[in-house]
Amino acid sequence: MEFICNIFLQSDEIYYLKQLYFQPKVKLFQQGNIANTMRSIILLILIITCPILTANDLLEEIAEVINKQHIYKPTQPDFSNIIPNAVNEYLQTIDPYSKYLTATEYKQLQNNKIGIGAKIVPSDQGVLIIPFYQGPAFKAGINKPMLLLSVNKIAVKTMTILNIINLFKENDKIIVESLSNNIPHINTIIRQPYILPSVQVIKAQPDYIRINKFIARETTNELKKILSKKDLTDDIIIDLRETSGGDLYEALDCLSLFLPPKKLLITTINNNDQIRKYYSIPNQIIFNKITLLVGTRTASSAEVFAKALQYYQRATLIGQKTYGKCVSQTYIKLSDGSALKLTNLKLFYPDDTFCDGKGLLPDKLLDDKQLINQL
Repeated sequence: MEFICNIFLQSDEIYYLKQLYFQPKVKLFQQGNIANTMRSIILLILIITCPILTANDLLEEIAEVINKQHIYKPTQPDFSNIIPNAVNEYLQTIDPYSKYLTATEYKQLQNNKIGIGAKIVPSDQGVLIIPFYQGPAFKAGINKPMLLLSVNKIAVKTMTILNIINLFKENDKIIVESLSNNIPHINTIIRQPYILPSVQVIKAQPDYIRINKFIARETTNELKKILSKKDLTDDIIIDLRETSGGDLYEALDCLSLFLPPKKLLITTINNNDQIRKYYSIPNQIIFNKITLLVGTRTASSAEVFAKALQYYQRATLIGQKTYGKCVSQTYIKLSDGSALKLTNLKLFYPDDTFCDGKGLLPDKLLDDKQLINQL
Protein backbone atom coordinates (compact mmCIF):
# COMPACT_ATOMS: atom_id res chain seq x y z
CA MET A 1 0.00 0.00 0.00
CA GLU A 2 2.82 2.40 0.84
CA PHE A 3 4.34 1.88 -2.62
CA ILE A 4 1.00 2.63 -4.31
CA CYS A 5 0.57 5.74 -2.19
CA ASN A 6 4.00 7.00 -3.14
CA ILE A 7 3.15 6.60 -6.83
CA PHE A 8 -0.29 8.15 -6.89
CA LEU A 9 -0.36 10.90 -4.32
CA GLN A 10 1.26 13.68 -6.32
CA SER A 11 0.56 17.28 -5.44
CA ASP A 12 -1.28 18.05 -8.68
CA GLU A 13 -3.56 15.04 -8.15
CA ILE A 14 -4.39 16.06 -4.60
CA TYR A 15 -5.24 19.53 -5.93
CA TYR A 16 -7.46 17.84 -8.54
CA LEU A 17 -9.27 15.89 -5.82
CA LYS A 18 -9.91 19.05 -3.85
CA GLN A 19 -11.32 20.70 -6.93
CA LEU A 20 -13.43 17.66 -7.72
CA TYR A 21 -14.90 16.90 -4.31
CA PHE A 22 -15.01 20.25 -2.61
CA GLN A 23 -16.53 22.37 -5.40
CA PRO A 24 -20.34 21.90 -5.27
CA LYS A 25 -20.96 22.92 -8.88
CA VAL A 26 -18.82 20.14 -10.38
CA LYS A 27 -20.82 17.34 -12.02
CA LEU A 28 -18.99 14.17 -11.09
CA PHE A 29 -20.49 11.98 -13.79
CA GLN A 30 -20.50 14.52 -16.56
CA GLN A 31 -20.15 12.74 -19.91
CA GLY A 32 -16.49 12.16 -20.80
CA ASN A 33 -15.41 12.58 -17.19
CA ILE A 34 -16.26 9.11 -15.85
CA ALA A 35 -12.71 7.72 -16.18
CA ASN A 36 -11.23 10.67 -14.34
CA THR A 37 -13.94 10.43 -11.72
CA MET A 38 -13.27 6.73 -11.06
CA ARG A 39 -9.54 7.39 -10.82
CA SER A 40 -10.14 10.21 -8.37
CA ILE A 41 -12.38 7.97 -6.24
CA ILE A 42 -9.53 5.45 -6.04
CA LEU A 43 -7.12 8.23 -5.11
CA LEU A 44 -9.48 9.47 -2.41
CA ILE A 45 -9.68 5.95 -0.95
CA LEU A 46 -5.90 5.79 -0.96
CA ILE A 47 -5.67 9.13 0.84
CA ILE A 48 -8.04 7.87 3.50
CA THR A 49 -6.44 4.45 3.91
CA CYS A 50 -2.74 5.28 3.49
CA PRO A 51 -0.94 5.64 6.83
CA ILE A 52 0.31 9.18 7.44
CA LEU A 53 3.78 9.41 8.97
CA THR A 54 3.74 12.04 11.69
CA ALA A 55 6.72 13.72 13.32
CA ASN A 56 6.15 11.62 16.43
CA ASP A 57 6.10 8.42 14.36
CA LEU A 58 9.43 9.36 12.81
CA LEU A 59 10.94 10.17 16.18
CA GLU A 60 9.83 6.80 17.53
CA GLU A 61 11.33 5.07 14.49
CA ILE A 62 14.63 6.94 14.95
CA ALA A 63 14.74 6.12 18.66
CA GLU A 64 14.07 2.43 18.00
CA VAL A 65 16.76 2.16 15.29
CA ILE A 66 19.35 3.84 17.52
CA ASN A 67 18.47 1.55 20.41
CA LYS A 68 18.69 -1.63 18.32
CA GLN A 69 21.62 -0.91 16.01
CA HIS A 70 24.09 1.45 17.67
CA ILE A 71 27.22 -0.29 18.94
CA TYR A 72 26.94 1.18 22.44
CA LYS A 73 23.34 -0.02 22.98
CA PRO A 74 21.96 3.28 24.29
CA THR A 75 18.63 3.22 26.09
CA GLN A 76 15.78 4.24 23.82
CA PRO A 77 15.91 8.06 23.89
CA ASP A 78 13.01 10.43 24.45
CA PHE A 79 13.35 13.18 21.83
CA SER A 80 11.74 16.59 21.72
CA ASN A 81 9.95 17.44 18.47
CA ILE A 82 12.96 19.19 16.94
CA ILE A 83 14.39 17.43 13.91
CA PRO A 84 17.23 17.11 13.08
CA ASN A 85 18.80 19.21 15.87
CA ALA A 86 17.53 17.19 18.82
CA VAL A 87 18.56 13.90 17.22
CA ASN A 88 22.03 15.08 16.26
CA GLU A 89 22.59 16.67 19.67
CA TYR A 90 21.69 13.36 21.28
CA LEU A 91 23.88 11.32 18.92
CA GLN A 92 26.87 13.52 19.70
CA THR A 93 26.55 12.55 23.35
CA ILE A 94 27.01 8.89 22.33
CA ASP A 95 29.81 9.19 19.81
CA PRO A 96 31.16 11.85 17.40
CA TYR A 97 30.58 9.87 14.19
CA SER A 98 26.86 9.12 14.26
CA LYS A 99 24.52 11.55 12.53
CA TYR A 100 20.93 12.12 11.40
CA LEU A 101 20.47 13.27 7.79
CA THR A 102 17.28 14.78 6.42
CA ALA A 103 15.84 13.27 3.25
CA THR A 104 17.35 16.15 1.25
CA GLU A 105 20.80 15.71 2.84
CA TYR A 106 20.75 11.95 2.26
CA LYS A 107 19.74 12.40 -1.39
CA GLN A 108 22.54 14.95 -1.90
CA LEU A 109 25.00 12.52 -0.35
CA GLN A 110 24.05 9.82 -2.85
CA ASN A 111 23.96 12.09 -5.90
CA ASN A 112 26.76 14.52 -5.14
CA LYS A 113 28.38 14.72 -8.59
CA ILE A 114 28.86 18.48 -8.83
CA GLY A 115 31.33 20.32 -6.67
CA ILE A 116 34.72 21.95 -6.24
CA GLY A 117 36.89 18.83 -5.90
CA ALA A 118 37.97 19.54 -2.34
CA LYS A 119 36.98 18.71 1.20
CA ILE A 120 36.45 21.08 4.10
CA VAL A 121 37.78 19.82 7.43
CA PRO A 122 38.39 21.26 10.90
CA SER A 123 41.91 21.45 12.28
CA ASP A 124 43.79 22.94 15.23
CA GLN A 125 44.64 25.98 13.08
CA GLY A 126 41.10 26.50 11.83
CA VAL A 127 39.12 25.22 8.85
CA LEU A 128 41.16 23.69 6.02
CA ILE A 129 40.28 23.40 2.35
CA ILE A 130 42.00 20.27 1.02
CA PRO A 131 42.00 19.86 -2.77
CA PHE A 132 41.80 16.60 -4.67
CA TYR A 133 44.48 16.19 -7.31
CA GLN A 134 43.39 17.64 -10.68
CA GLY A 135 39.95 18.60 -9.33
CA PRO A 136 38.34 22.05 -9.89
CA ALA A 137 39.92 23.57 -6.75
CA PHE A 138 43.35 22.15 -7.65
CA LYS A 139 43.14 23.56 -11.17
CA ALA A 140 42.05 26.93 -9.75
CA GLY A 141 45.34 27.19 -7.85
CA ILE A 142 44.55 25.55 -4.51
CA ASN A 143 47.07 22.75 -4.97
CA LYS A 144 47.70 21.89 -1.31
CA PRO A 145 45.83 22.10 2.02
CA MET A 146 45.22 25.74 2.95
CA LEU A 147 43.62 27.57 5.85
CA LEU A 148 40.20 28.75 4.68
CA LEU A 149 39.44 32.40 5.52
CA SER A 150 36.35 33.31 3.51
CA VAL A 151 33.96 32.07 0.83
CA ASN A 152 32.50 34.73 -1.48
CA LYS A 153 33.71 37.38 1.02
CA ILE A 154 31.91 35.72 3.95
CA ALA A 155 34.33 34.98 6.82
CA VAL A 156 34.16 31.36 7.95
CA LYS A 157 36.13 31.44 11.20
CA THR A 158 33.09 31.13 13.50
CA MET A 159 30.91 29.02 11.16
CA THR A 160 30.12 25.32 11.42
CA ILE A 161 31.51 22.96 8.78
CA LEU A 162 28.01 22.27 7.44
CA ASN A 163 27.28 25.99 7.00
CA ILE A 164 30.63 26.50 5.26
CA ILE A 165 29.89 23.64 2.86
CA ASN A 166 26.52 25.21 2.10
CA LEU A 167 28.30 28.44 1.10
CA PHE A 168 30.03 26.52 -1.66
CA LYS A 169 26.66 25.38 -3.00
CA GLU A 170 25.06 28.84 -3.30
CA ASN A 171 26.85 29.87 -6.51
CA ASP A 172 28.66 28.12 -9.34
CA LYS A 173 31.41 30.74 -9.24
CA ILE A 174 33.12 30.80 -5.86
CA ILE A 175 35.76 33.23 -4.64
CA VAL A 176 37.92 31.60 -1.98
CA GLU A 177 40.31 33.45 0.31
CA SER A 178 42.85 31.21 2.02
CA LEU A 179 46.19 31.28 3.79
CA SER A 180 49.32 29.18 3.23
CA ASN A 181 52.64 29.78 5.00
CA ASN A 182 51.18 33.12 6.19
CA ILE A 183 50.72 34.19 2.56
CA PRO A 184 47.13 35.09 1.57
CA HIS A 185 45.67 33.62 -1.62
CA ILE A 186 42.50 34.47 -3.53
CA ASN A 187 41.25 31.88 -6.02
CA THR A 188 38.11 31.59 -8.11
CA ILE A 189 36.67 28.08 -8.31
CA ILE A 190 33.95 27.07 -10.77
CA ARG A 191 31.60 24.35 -9.51
CA GLN A 192 31.30 21.66 -12.16
CA PRO A 193 30.55 17.95 -12.62
CA TYR A 194 33.19 16.10 -10.66
CA ILE A 195 33.41 12.52 -9.48
CA LEU A 196 36.21 11.85 -7.02
CA PRO A 197 38.59 9.17 -8.32
CA SER A 198 39.20 6.50 -5.73
CA VAL A 199 42.85 6.07 -6.76
CA GLN A 200 45.17 8.46 -8.60
CA VAL A 201 48.74 8.21 -9.90
CA ILE A 202 50.49 11.40 -8.79
CA LYS A 203 54.00 10.61 -10.05
CA ALA A 204 55.39 7.90 -12.30
CA GLN A 205 58.92 7.94 -10.85
CA PRO A 206 58.95 6.92 -8.10
CA ASP A 207 55.56 5.23 -8.28
CA TYR A 208 53.53 7.63 -6.17
CA ILE A 209 49.85 6.64 -5.79
CA ARG A 210 47.16 8.38 -3.77
CA ILE A 211 44.06 6.67 -2.39
CA ASN A 212 41.42 9.35 -1.91
CA LYS A 213 38.75 7.05 -0.52
CA PHE A 214 38.03 3.34 -0.32
CA ILE A 215 35.00 2.99 -2.59
CA ALA A 216 33.08 -0.29 -2.77
CA ARG A 217 33.69 -2.35 -5.93
CA GLU A 218 36.08 0.27 -7.27
CA THR A 219 39.29 0.85 -5.29
CA THR A 220 40.65 -2.69 -5.46
CA ASN A 221 40.11 -2.92 -9.22
CA GLU A 222 41.66 0.50 -9.87
CA LEU A 223 44.61 -0.21 -7.61
CA LYS A 224 45.15 -3.60 -9.22
CA LYS A 225 45.16 -2.07 -12.72
CA ILE A 226 47.81 0.46 -11.68
CA LEU A 227 49.97 -2.00 -9.78
CA SER A 228 49.81 -4.66 -12.48
CA LYS A 229 51.67 -2.32 -14.84
CA LYS A 230 54.54 -1.83 -12.39
CA ASP A 231 57.82 -3.68 -12.26
CA LEU A 232 57.81 -5.81 -9.11
CA THR A 233 61.18 -4.29 -8.19
CA ASP A 234 59.83 -0.72 -8.30
CA ASP A 235 59.54 1.37 -5.16
CA ILE A 236 55.86 2.05 -4.51
CA ILE A 237 54.57 4.94 -2.39
CA ILE A 238 50.89 5.08 -1.42
CA ASP A 239 49.64 8.34 0.04
CA LEU A 240 46.97 7.97 2.74
CA ARG A 241 47.42 11.37 4.38
CA GLU A 242 44.01 12.66 3.25
CA THR A 243 42.24 9.29 3.25
CA SER A 244 39.63 9.70 5.96
CA GLY A 245 38.11 6.28 5.36
CA GLY A 246 35.47 4.81 3.10
CA ASP A 247 34.20 1.28 2.68
CA LEU A 248 35.81 -1.01 5.27
CA TYR A 249 35.39 -4.18 3.23
CA GLU A 250 36.95 -2.56 0.17
CA ALA A 251 40.01 -1.69 2.26
CA LEU A 252 40.21 -5.36 3.29
CA ASP A 253 40.03 -6.45 -0.36
CA CYS A 254 42.86 -4.04 -1.20
CA LEU A 255 45.04 -5.60 1.47
CA SER A 256 44.95 -8.94 -0.33
CA LEU A 257 46.93 -7.31 -3.17
CA PHE A 258 49.88 -6.99 -0.79
CA LEU A 259 49.54 -9.97 1.57
CA PRO A 260 49.60 -13.75 1.17
CA PRO A 261 46.31 -15.59 1.82
CA LYS A 262 44.90 -16.38 5.26
CA LYS A 263 46.42 -13.42 7.08
CA LEU A 264 44.14 -11.97 9.78
CA LEU A 265 43.24 -8.42 8.74
CA ILE A 266 40.63 -7.22 11.22
CA THR A 267 38.25 -8.42 13.91
CA THR A 268 34.85 -6.77 14.25
CA ILE A 269 32.36 -6.79 17.13
CA ASN A 270 28.77 -5.60 16.73
CA ASN A 271 26.26 -4.47 19.36
CA ASN A 272 25.17 -8.08 19.94
CA ASP A 273 28.79 -8.97 20.78
CA GLN A 274 29.05 -11.08 17.63
CA ILE A 275 32.71 -11.49 16.64
CA ARG A 276 33.83 -11.80 13.03
CA LYS A 277 37.37 -12.23 11.76
CA TYR A 278 38.40 -11.28 8.23
CA TYR A 279 41.38 -12.80 6.42
CA SER A 280 43.27 -12.02 3.22
CA ILE A 281 42.32 -13.97 0.10
CA PRO A 282 44.52 -15.24 -2.78
CA ASN A 283 45.05 -12.06 -4.82
CA GLN A 284 48.60 -10.93 -4.05
CA ILE A 285 50.44 -9.12 -6.85
CA ILE A 286 52.95 -6.98 -4.87
CA PHE A 287 55.65 -8.82 -2.96
CA ASN A 288 58.10 -6.03 -2.14
CA LYS A 289 57.83 -3.79 0.87
CA ILE A 290 56.07 -0.49 0.11
CA THR A 291 55.96 2.97 1.70
CA LEU A 292 52.77 4.42 3.14
CA LEU A 293 52.44 8.14 3.82
CA VAL A 294 50.15 8.79 6.80
CA GLY A 295 49.05 11.83 8.77
CA THR A 296 46.59 13.26 11.26
CA ARG A 297 43.70 12.93 8.77
CA THR A 298 44.43 9.28 7.97
CA ALA A 299 41.46 7.56 9.61
CA SER A 300 39.16 4.57 9.85
CA SER A 301 39.49 2.19 6.86
CA ALA A 302 42.78 3.83 5.89
CA GLU A 303 44.15 3.07 9.35
CA VAL A 304 43.00 -0.55 9.03
CA PHE A 305 44.84 -0.76 5.70
CA ALA A 306 48.01 0.86 7.09
CA LYS A 307 48.09 -1.15 10.32
CA ALA A 308 47.79 -4.55 8.61
CA LEU A 309 50.66 -3.78 6.24
CA GLN A 310 52.78 -2.42 9.08
CA TYR A 311 51.98 -5.38 11.35
CA TYR A 312 52.99 -7.94 8.71
CA GLN A 313 56.07 -5.86 7.85
CA ARG A 314 54.87 -5.26 4.32
CA ALA A 315 55.02 -1.46 4.57
CA THR A 316 57.00 1.33 6.22
CA LEU A 317 54.79 4.10 7.59
CA ILE A 318 56.15 7.63 7.18
CA GLY A 319 54.56 10.88 8.34
CA GLN A 320 52.53 11.86 11.39
CA LYS A 321 50.49 9.94 13.93
CA THR A 322 47.12 8.96 12.45
CA TYR A 323 43.68 10.08 13.64
CA GLY A 324 42.69 7.04 15.70
CA LYS A 325 39.24 5.80 14.63
CA CYS A 326 38.57 2.12 15.26
CA VAL A 327 34.81 2.11 14.73
CA SER A 328 32.76 1.71 11.57
CA GLN A 329 29.47 3.31 10.50
CA THR A 330 26.55 2.31 8.32
CA TYR A 331 23.67 4.26 6.75
CA ILE A 332 20.12 3.22 7.62
CA LYS A 333 17.36 4.70 5.49
CA LEU A 334 14.17 5.67 7.34
CA SER A 335 10.60 5.52 6.14
CA ASP A 336 10.40 9.21 5.20
CA GLY A 337 13.58 9.12 3.09
CA SER A 338 15.85 10.52 5.79
CA ALA A 339 18.67 8.41 7.21
CA LEU A 340 20.77 7.63 10.25
CA LYS A 341 24.52 7.20 10.03
CA LEU A 342 25.24 4.98 13.02
CA THR A 343 28.36 3.50 14.54
CA ASN A 344 27.69 -0.23 14.34
CA LEU A 345 31.07 -1.98 14.66
CA LYS A 346 34.19 -1.90 16.82
CA LEU A 347 37.38 -2.74 14.94
CA PHE A 348 40.38 -4.61 16.32
CA TYR A 349 43.72 -4.81 14.53
CA PRO A 350 45.56 -8.10 13.81
CA ASP A 351 47.42 -7.69 17.12
CA ASP A 352 44.00 -7.44 18.84
CA THR A 353 44.43 -3.75 19.77
CA PHE A 354 41.50 -1.31 19.76
CA CYS A 355 42.92 2.01 18.56
CA ASP A 356 39.96 4.35 18.98
CA GLY A 357 41.30 7.72 20.08
CA LYS A 358 44.91 6.55 19.89
CA GLY A 359 46.10 6.45 16.27
CA LEU A 360 48.99 4.67 14.61
CA LEU A 361 52.57 5.72 15.17
CA PRO A 362 54.58 5.85 11.92
CA ASP A 363 57.92 4.09 11.65
CA LYS A 364 59.48 7.41 10.68
CA LEU A 365 58.11 10.76 11.89
CA LEU A 366 58.15 13.51 9.24
CA ASP A 367 56.00 16.61 8.78
CA ASP A 368 54.49 17.48 5.40
CA LYS A 369 57.33 19.86 4.47
CA GLN A 370 59.91 17.15 5.11
CA LEU A 371 57.84 14.66 3.11
CA ILE A 372 57.62 17.00 0.12
CA ASN A 373 61.39 17.37 0.11
CA GLN A 374 61.82 13.60 0.00
CA LEU A 375 59.27 12.84 -2.73
